[in-house]
Amino acid sequence: MKNKIIATLVALGLVGSASALDINENLTINGFIDGSYKHVDNASLGGGGSTTDQELGLDEIELNFLFNVGGASGAIHIDDFDNAGGYPDDEGIDIEQAFIGYSMENGVSFQLGKYGFNLGFEREDPTGLYTFSRAYNSAA
Repeated sequence: MKNKIIATLVALGLVGSASALDINENLTINGFIDGSYKHVDNASLGGGGSTTDQELGLDEIELNFLFNVGGASGAIHIDDFDNAGGYPDDEGIDIEQAFIGYSMENGVSFQLGKYGFNLGFEREDPTGLYTFSRAYNSAA
């Protein structure tokens, strides 16, 4: 039974889906749901007995609202993750990004607001990755 559950979870994890809902020509909504499975064998960790801990978690849900009108564009990314990094301040709904931009005809563009900027090889969202990291969060 244990192997069937693991095989089912692996199969579901390999099936990815990405799509965007076009509300009209100026507004698009997309997003993702990130889940995880945790299995700990306490016997192999030196704990007595042969008990195991299993946990199926819903780590993050994100909704993105993207708009584009003429030369102006913008986005609002609403993020909800439940203590995914183990930090006490990781609970609740957060506005991950909210910005507007304007592109002029000569190629110059301006962008104002709160937007993600990744350092190094890390990606902003866990979609498409085998693992995710909250390396730049501050743990007090």
